[in-house]
Parts: sequence; structure tokens; C-alpha cells
Amino acid sequence: MRAGRWTAAAVVAVLSAAALGLLSLGQGGLGLDRAVAPSTVVADRDGPLAAAASEATAITPPPAELTGALAPPAPAPPTYRSTGGPGEVFSLSVGVDDYPGSSADLRWAGADAVAVDDALARFGVPGSNRVLLRDGQARRGALVAAIEALVAQAGPGTKAVLSFAGHVRKLDHDTEAMVAADGELLTDAELAALLAPARADQIWIVLATCYAGGFTEALAPGRILTGAADASSLAYESSAIGGSYLVHHLVREAWLQGRAGPTVQEAFAYAAAATRDAPDRRPVQIDQAGGPVWFGPAGAVGPSSAQATPAPASDPGPAGSSPPPPPPSAGPPPAPKDDDEPGSCTLLVLCG
Repeated sequence: MRAGRWTAAAVVAVLSAAALGLLSLGQGGLGLDRAVAPSTVVADRDGPLAAAASEATAITPPPAELTGALAPPAPAPPTYRSTGGPGEVFSLSVGVDDYPGSSADLRWAGADAVAVDDALARFGVPGSNRVLLRDGQARRGALVAAIEALVAQAGPGTKAVLSFAGHVRKLDHDTEAMVAADGELLTDAELAALLAPARADQIWIVLATCYAGGFTEALAPGRILTGAADASSLAYESSAIGGSYLVHHLVREAWLQGRAGPTVQEAFAYAAAATRDAPDRRPVQIDQAGGPVWFGPAGAVGPSSAQATPAPASDPGPAGSSPPPPPPSAGPPPAPKDDDEPGSCTLLVLCG
């Protein structure tokens, strides 16, 4: 019987891995198709994750000047098509792998952007509310225009998500800059100015980049900044997990695999626990949101996806982490009925 149980467990593991692979769709020029590397299961600490740790690669910042052919221009993705009413969520996910020349190219920034976009889709955010920019779509002018469109669309009562995966350059001790697909820069101060008019109730800024914690200029009440590294450190990625450690733990495992609750705060707590033994890969978060931030209905436990496979109850996740807290209740419990209310009764049992 023991052999039979192990055989059944192996079959379940294979089927689960295949299900996770279904999250990968084709990659297309418009940036609308999905190309996400299959995620690694957290519980397999002696297998692929050990390989991922051994293959950790620092995302080396690009040189001061990038020369060579630019990423080919691509058709702009559809813009937002929703009216922007209360309760709506709007997102802009950016991933740049293809930089001028080839010496500074990345491998997994595009996959990170797609993973964030997929998670929001599985939370129920419609395609009309999500914009994804890849490579040549994210030249500086297009990137600025897309951020302006996000800010204009996300009015009072809404939530907004801005994610960026790609190179960041540190210009001085207090100035960081995103590197767009054409090699042009968008500094932290410029990003803050672009976001200043935003009227969304909550904004989540997630940066799968080096020096992410330095973008504090973009913060304000109602906003939360999650980054792959602090203001002085490099970010890491791995071919074994097909992405950055931030997005792998924060999005693919925590949400797409259903291993954390639906809020940004719960996903971050999971990612921090998953990297507790690797300080150079621990994420950072500065939370000024004023409360939980999530993108699905109350009571959701994570992105709804037929392919997402929650961890079994016996899987404790990373050592030292606690199970995800129960999801928020969809509503208050009914009030107890008053004994004096007409039609009520009390049963009294006497035992001799």
C-alpha cells in the first residue's frame, strides 16, 4: 500500500505541474499573448528551488550609454476601454528585455510583467482595464504616455497598479531611474510627477528591478511600493524559475499557485518568508496604503484560475512561515435574535 500511495502522489504531482504549465500561452508581437515560464513548487526545497538558488544571477545595471539597434517598434496595445467607475481596478504592466544592442539585454523581465498581468486577470480585472507593454512598446515616450493614461483613467473610488520589470540605473545616492526600451531614462522624480495627479484610492507600485526601494518619491497616502531590492542593492533572477525572485514568490507562488491570501500585504509576507535565508534576494515594501490592498471581491482567496493549484493543507510552505490567514469575510455574521422579539422562543432543558 505504501508504494501505491507514493505512485498516486507522483501522478498528482505530474498533473499539478502540467496544470501550472497551462498558464503559459504563446508570445506575440502585440504584447497581448502570455509567455510565462512554469513556476516552481515551493515544497520542493531539494529540487528545482535548490537549483534556482544556485543559478541566482544579479541583474547588472546597464552602462551609462547604450548603443546598438533598438528593439523594433511594435504596435501599441489597446488602451483602457472602461469608464473608470468606483470599484474598478486599472493596471499597467511593463517588461523590457530587449535594450539597444545586446550587452544589456535581460531574459525574464517580459515574463515578470506577464505574470503580474495574469494574476490581475485571475482576480477578475477585465482586459479592458489592463495594459501590457513589452520591449519596443516601452520606449520612453510610450512609457510616459501609458502612465499618464493610467493616472487619467483611475479616478476616485478605483485602484491602480503600476508594475515595471527591467533595468534601473542609480544616478546618485538619492536618484534612481527606470531605463526604457530605447535606453532613455525615467527618473524617480519624473515618475512621482506623473503619478501626482492620480485620484485612485489606492495605488500599488511594484518594481522587479535593482534599487527599487529608492523610488520613495512616488509614494503618497494610499500607495504601497513593493520592490525586488532596497535602494542600494541589486535584484536577482534565475533561469531555473524563469523570472525574478520577487515576481516568482510574490505573484506566481503567492497568488497564481494560491499560497497566500488575496492582499498585497499577505503576498509580500509570503515572499519575505520564502527568501528569509537569502538576504540579498529579500523583497522590500513601504506601505502607505492605509489598509489591505487587493484586487478581487471580498472573500476571495486569490486569483480565480482553473489552473492555479493551491498548496495541500499538509504543505507548511517555507520553513518558519505561517499558513495564510483566512480570507476576509464577505459580510458580517447575522445578528443573534433577541429573545424578546415576537415569535422567538427559548428551550429550557432540566436534568434531574
